[in-house]
Amino acid sequence: MKGRFVDMSRKAFRLALLLATVAACAQLFSGHRSAQLVAEYQPAKLAAFEGHYDSLAVADLYLFGMVNEKTEQVSGLAIPKMLTFLVHEDFVTPVPGLHSIPKENRPTRVNFVFQTYHAMVAIGMMLIGLTLLASFLLWRKKLYRQKWLLQLFVPAVLLPQIANQVGWYSAEVGRQPWVVLRWWRLMWDINYSASSVLIAGLLGLMLGNVVQGIAIGPDFEYKGSTPDFFNPCALLTGLTTIALFAMHGAIYLVMKTENSLHARLMGMVAVTSRAFVSLYVLLTMATLIYIPEIAGKFRHSPVLFGIPVLAVLFSINVRRLAEKRRYRWAFVFSGSTTALLLVLVAIGLFPVVVPSSLNAAYDLRVRDSASTPGTCVPCSSLLLSEYR
Repeated sequence: MKGRFVDMSRKAFRLALLLATVAACAQLFSGHRSAQLVAEYQPAKLAAFEGHYDSLAVADLYLFGMVNEKTEQVSGLAIPKMLTFLVHEDFVTPVPGLHSIPKENRPTRVNFVFQTYHAMVAIGMMLIGLTLLASFLLWRKKLYRQKWLLQLFVPAVLLPQIANQVGWYSAEVGRQPWVVLRWWRLMWDINYSASSVLIAGLLGLMLGNVVQGIAIGPDFEYKGSTPDFFNPCALLTGLTTIALFAMHGAIYLVMKTENSLHARLMGMVAVTSRAFVSLYVLLTMATLIYIPEIAGKFRHSPVLFGIPVLAVLFSINVRRLAEKRRYRWAFVFSGSTTALLLVLVAIGLFPVVVPSSLNAAYDLRVRDSASTPGTCVPCSSLLLSEYR
């Protein structure tokens, strides 16, 4: 369109258009097969996709519409019995609706699932039409004279990303409360909880090792062994991090739940906040006693003691705000506690990035991480050339 690099751009565009046309048309077949698998293994999700409530009836395929979840009715333009045909390849076999599934096992946001699913389908059909039209014009040797179509392809590159996101929303929200019908909910809960605890613990373990120092030698290589990472200070930091993340997560879930689950999560907020405050106080005392470099900074500037005190007060306030049903503020204070702790670590270490437990001369400092003129100038030139 700009008249620059025309020959190379046309060759690249032809290749890209060929691949895009094949991929877009292939989505018709892969999407059809995926829908049949959803109908077989996750009938509640398929019913939510089309707002199909009848317990056992032939189902229409909606082009667009709106689901009234109170009246359980769908208003919109539909192709009669087409969903039945796509699932069973006939027009008479019923499709199980949401009424055939116990209420506690159904998706709760049916209209949201309906809209995101149909947005994904609409984008997919739009891309099929766009690529087929461009391919036809390319075959007729008229494509590059259609400037409006070429201009349309520029923002069109965003459409697959949008379709991917809204499709993911419909898939994830539509499967609630299951991962796979009937048997994966408990397995998912266990795996997700275990992985969350593991990630939080490993982050705390790494942070604890960085704060107290790592065995870095004169060549800036690690001189210790793997068991050295599992020292008392690092393990205590890991437990504190788990308690902090659990408190923050419990507050988030309190905002999103109700009834008996809400009450159970409120109890978790109380337990995790107490655990975090206790572990944090213990960790602070151990840091000041066993890491003299950090303790010296705080003695030199007593005002810095306000940061850990503020973090403790914030975490205590989380429970108080939750009990007063001010959940959003409790969530803000919980997040602020995390931010204060990171600020505290940064102040305690600066200007060191990773201290050496062997010799302070081997510390990795901020200046060791800075770009040298040999790397800074070429990178800056490359960056500036992109804007010319």
